[in-house]
Amino acid sequence: RRRLLALTAIVFAGGGIYSLAAPYLAQRQLVNQTAASTKSAHSLDPLSTDALVDWASFEPPARAEQLYLDATALEPENANVWFELGDFYWYEGSWGKAYLAYSESWRYDKFGPAGTPCGRLDQARHKVLGVWPASCPGGRPAASR
Repeated sequence: RRRLLALTAIVFAGGGIYSLAAPYLAQRQLVNQTAASTKSAHSLDPLSTDALVDWASFEPPARAEQLYLDATALEPENANVWFELGDFYWYEGSWGKAYLAYSESWRYDKFGPAGTPCGRLDQARHKVLGVWPASCPGGRPAASR
């Protein structure tokens, strides 16, 4: 009975150490910026949106889109992940999807990259709806005062 208790304590401690070390090791893998290192980082830390977003850059469009969507599912209120998804759609020419992703990014961080006047959000809005916001007359940044 004592052996079982000791074995359980060792397994529990090992799991705790792994759960603390895995995110650190995954971040170290992402420094290399190769397809293998991003996949390795994801296997070490399956909850890392950074690993998924970096991995997506090495995949064909259909697989990349799924990886971006997986990242938004993991952290649905992460403005940066939504902005990365918007950039993916931007470069694919999917203006409607880009507009929706940038809008979600802006929703969670109004002062982040999606909140830049005449930035990607405003440009995607113009491509989809044909309108520019008042802060961006004619599609050009407002003049400095």
